[in-house]
Amino acid sequence: MVEIKENTEQDNETVHSMIRQHNAKFMTEFQDYSYHIEENGDVFDTVEVEFLCVKETCRGKGYGRTLLEYVEDRAKLNES
Repeated sequence: MVEIKENTEQDNETVHSMIRQHNAKFMTEFQDYSYHIEENGDVFDTVEVEFLCVKETCRGKGYGRTLLEYVEDRAKLNES
């Protein structure tokens, strides 16, 4: 069964190592995915996707989408 769990510091190190290894093969420079919503000069909300990594053997199974949807749902719970 697939579960979504909060990362420990060791999990973060493992995941970041996986990302660096994967990206080294394909990326020649870093791409920033940081965006915000602005109206009349006022910033209302922001999002930054710093890392998203799905093992090659697990791609195409919806894991990346599931993680992003989970994060979005958690963010909605924290809205005031």
